[in-house]
Amino acid sequence: DLSLNANLLEAARQDPKAVLTALGRRPVTTLADGNCFYASLSHGVGGSSLDKNAALEQRRMLLFQFERELSNTGPDRDARVSAIAGNTQAVSIDAVKRTMGQGLDGGAVNADGWGGPDSLALAAMHHQRPVVSVSDQSTRIYNTDGSFTEFQPDQQSGLIDAFKALKEPIVLKNSGFH
Repeated sequence: DLSLNANLLEAARQDPKAVLTALGRRPVTTLADGNCFYASLSHGVGGSSLDKNAALEQRRMLLFQFERELSNTGPDRDARVSAIAGNTQAVSIDAVKRTMGQGLDGGAVNADGWGGPDSLALAAMHHQRPVVSVSDQSTRIYNTDGSFTEFQPDQQSGLIDAFKALKEPIVLKNSGFH
């Protein structure tokens, strides 16, 4: 039952995770090694493991998806790449590639390699499922075309309505919430 009462909405204004908890999501713990976003993503799409190998496989798949988007010759190519990289300038495209590629050579992942808006857009595109990103500042729903809708803490009722309409969303929080 996805009906929500006023007390839950008030709790959601204080802690955005409260809405998602009420919708049946559960927290999982991931290793904070720079691959935590990708490990959570792997788990969120049905993987049973939260380990580094599962995370690196997600990195590979998202990097492959980005390369596919870059090679797309369709009329929506620029819009889709812009949704990922912010613009179509080479420096931004190279930055996304560097971010996605961290750790694939066995090296360490630094803060530049953590999952961010580009990773979230690519995850929605690759898995063809909406990705919900929960933070203390706002909640974003990334669509399968890479675009997103953002909800501020005072917009929780809109978030709830939007969440109810999603089919098989992948829900992520900094702490591996899905």
